[in-house]
Amino acid sequence: MRLMSHENVVVAAILCAVLAGCSEQRSPRDITAPGTMSGLVMARDSKTAGEPSLRSEAEVKATLPLPPIAIEQSLSIGAEAFFPGSSAKYSNTYGTGGAYFTEAVNGALVAHVHLPHKAVVKELTVHFRDNSAKDLTVYFHGLKLKEGSFRLLASLTSTGIVGYGSRSTTSIADNVIDNTSLGYLIYVWCQPWDSSGNLRIMGATIRYRLQ
Repeated sequence: MRLMSHENVVVAAILCAVLAGCSEQRSPRDITAPGTMSGLVMARDSKTAGEPSLRSEAEVKATLPLPPIAIEQSLSIGAEAFFPGSSAKYSNTYGTGGAYFTEAVNGALVAHVHLPHKAVVKELTVHFRDNSAKDLTVYFHGLKLKEGSFRLLASLTSTGIVGYGSRSTTSIADNVIDNTSLGYLIYVWCQPWDSSGNLRIMGATIRYRLQ
C-alpha cells in the first residue's frame, strides 16, 4: 500500500474540514473558500517548482511581482543642437555658448527632440541669454508626419529676462509622445534677430515620465 506524504495528509485534512463545514447550515460568507483556511492557501513555490504546499497569504503576496514604477527623467538639449530653418549666418558653439543668428534676419533656430514613445512630458524649461531690447519666442511643436502641419504643444518667451535666465511651463498639450505620427522639435523665433549675439538660446530641458 502506498503511503501518503505529509503534505498530502495535510491537504486531505483541509478538504475534509471544508466538506464538513459545507454540510452544516451556514451562510456562504461563513464558509472558507476551497484551498484556503484561516489565512492559509495552497501555493506552488516558483523557485523549486515542487508540489503545492500550505503557505500563508502574506508569504504568497511577498513573492508576487511588484507593479511597474513610473520613473521621471530629463532630456537636455544644448545650444549645439539648434540649426537655422533657413539659409543665414549663425553660431551655436564656442565662446560663452548659446545659439543665435549673426545677422539681423527674421527666422528660427530649430532643434529636433528625441523622446521615448509614449513618454509623458511633464515640464518644458528653456534657457536664455537676453541682453537685448528684443525677445525670443520658443515653441514646442509636433509635426504631423502624414499631414504636413504643426501641433503647438507649448510656448515660452524671454520677456523680462536680463542676462542669463530660464522660463518653465507645465502646460503641455498632447503631452503623451507619439513617435508613430509626430516629429517633435523646439522652434526659436525672433523678428529680426539681434546680430550682436546679445540674444541667444542656451538650450532646453524637458522633464518627462516613462509609463
